[in-house]
Amino acid sequence: MVSSDRNASALSLLDPDRRAAFVALAASRQRQPADLLNDAVDAFLNLDAWQRTEIEAALREAEAGDFASEDEVEVAFTPR
Repeated sequence: MVSSDRNASALSLLDPDRRAAFVALAASRQRQPADLLNDAVDAFLNLDAWQRTEIEAALREAEAGDFASEDEVEVAFTPR
């Protein structure tokens, strides 16, 4: 049974359908919804940080004129 203030507060911004689905998912994994929500937020933030790092690195390479050669592009798109 999920009824702690911590869970209610953590899930209060979700629409009712998402909230119900999230509570059901947490129960099926025998986790508290707030803990599962924190894990999901952490995963999102980590993915976003990784994407930003990769995009910034690619922009630096592009600004430095570091592009793939025609041969490298051909090899990358050749079916294996």
